[in-house]
Amino acid sequence: MFENVEGLLSYEKGKTYKEILQLFSELGYNCLGRLLNASDYAVPQRRKRVIIICTKKDLPYKPENLFPQELTKDESAKITAFQAIGDLEKIPCDEDFSYNSENQSDFVKTLKGQIAYSIFLQSVAKNFEAEENQPELF
Repeated sequence: MFENVEGLLSYEKGKTYKEILQLFSELGYNCLGRLLNASDYAVPQRRKRVIIICTKKDLPYKPENLFPQELTKDESAKITAFQAIGDLEKIPCDEDFSYNSENQSDFVKTLKGQIAYSIFLQSVAKNFEAEENQPELF
């Protein structure tokens, strides 16, 4: 697996990217690169990265089958910065602060180990399905 910045695809008009794929191929790998956005995978950050997955040519695994499934491709399903750190909103900046955990999203609960990752994924999928089933507005 290889990852780099989005600009790798256009650097030297794509020559560097093609050379990387060629070099991995010459070393005996099947390679496939994709531009992925972290926000499409339930990460509260819009961060595009080039991901290249390579598999040995003598193995039955194909790179195209190893890319993760997008979890939050739909804009309304994306995890927001507020969902990630909104529970910190009302903490006063003084020595007597206390953490109030009333405003914790499922994302935060997952990070804190309060709910299982599988439960978080179910809530993301449920929200996504609910959005998909909404009637067309026009």
